[in-house]
Amino acid sequence: MRANSSPAVSEDRRVFLISAAATGAAAVLSGSLLSACATAISYRGDLSNGRVRIPAQQLSLIADQPGLLVDAPGLPEKIWLIRAEDEWLAIGAQCTHLKCQVRPRGGFISCNCHGSTFQIDGRVIRGPASKPLRRYVVQVVKTLTDDTTHDVEIMIQ
Repeated sequence: MRANSSPAVSEDRRVFLISAAATGAAAVLSGSLLSACATAISYRGDLSNGRVRIPAQQLSLIADQPGLLVDAPGLPEKIWLIRAEDEWLAIGAQCTHLKCQVRPRGGFISCNCHGSTFQIDGRVIRGPASKPLRRYVVQVVKTLTDDTTHDVEIMIQ
């Protein structure tokens, strides 16, 4: 402490520094929690003849996202539609351990409930899940209006 500073000024500075550090820590923590709970882009479609069709304009929204969470009345579970290299994958969104919802992250699919991790194609990498995620057949369908634009259908069998 300098010779000319008073104890009151020193105490005020300490309170300020503690408050600033706590505020900074809270800001960092809330930012990381928000990103962990970020809402996935989802699509609610219709199940018709065992298929859910996802229009091309919906697919274009997920260019920078890990996948599209597809839901439709009558589906056995929500389904992640994931673009992997040159193909579309349709992977069940329910963990095979205790049915928690899984989410694609950084080239893998993970379950936040108990830590199971899956390959992007649904194969188990790390448990407690011991069975792979369910895979669904994907078919790319040309639209009637444009030969270069494609919808995607997920087939439920």
